[in-house]
Amino acid sequence: MTKIIGIGETIMDLVFKNNTIEKIVPGGSVFNALVSLARSNENVLFVSETGNDIIGEKIIKFMAENNMNTEFITRYEETPTPLSLAFLNEKNDAEYVFYKQQPQNIDYLPLPTINPHDILLYGSFYTINSKTRPRVTSLIEEAKKKNILRYYDPNFRSSHLKELPDLLPKIIETMKNSSIVRGSDEDFRLIFSSNEDLDALYEKTIKHISPYFICTCAENGVFLFSPNLKKHFPTPKIQPISTIGAGDNFNAGFIFAYSQMLKKNKNLKIKDLTEKEWEKLIHSGINFSKEVCLSLNNYIDKK
Repeated sequence: MTKIIGIGETIMDLVFKNNTIEKIVPGGSVFNALVSLARSNENVLFVSETGNDIIGEKIIKFMAENNMNTEFITRYEETPTPLSLAFLNEKNDAEYVFYKQQPQNIDYLPLPTINPHDILLYGSFYTINSKTRPRVTSLIEEAKKKNILRYYDPNFRSSHLKELPDLLPKIIETMKNSSIVRGSDEDFRLIFSSNEDLDALYEKTIKHISPYFICTCAENGVFLFSPNLKKHFPTPKIQPISTIGAGDNFNAGFIFAYSQMLKKNKNLKIKDLTEKEWEKLIHSGINFSKEVCLSLNNYIDKK
């Protein structure tokens, strides 16, 4: 049975609008995607950690209520579970303030076993953080040996720009070891310090690192770049309630559609996808993303 393994941070999001707390929900980029996938009846497994405190307990309970495997969630004692304050602006885009303190020592649980038809999802700063990177790269290496889909979302924030000279080699190495890379146009302009149009950026730089590349550009649509196909997909015109989780749920929608294809064809590989199959994957990502933007949730509704 195909399982979707995600590795990333776990955090509690406090969502503000007009200086009022609108919602308090568990979050984290990979976490958000996995909740939506679990709600879509996919078999998901999350590798992460939380503090051994009341917030961590609420997150663990939330995961269990959403049929998410909690076996590989490490609980630590030294520091509290991280918090994220998300302030929605007039466009309902979020500006973030993070309160987190990495414990000095964590006695991590063992990593899960990867099987030949699984899918691996990873991304954000967690992937390139010196403390958590060894665990992420161990999973990526094992996934590469099994030749499964390795899906990377850099989700790079401007708050890390000062660290970019040290982080860039890690980002590039991760991109090279991934089957597909998906991020926003802002992500890649920050990472590569570029104002070039996407086609030029792909041809000049990205295709030599990661030939299968998806760039989501909010109302300007989604751009797919691959060795055999380049295509633009328009996105529906909506009035978003919140864009928190939009990219995370594009990832969820893409992986959901890929998992459905994989159940029909166990030998499916990214390099063999037809144009119609790419269209199904991208449209599924857009649909999941749209659903989330029309609510204050970080993930698709249970209904």
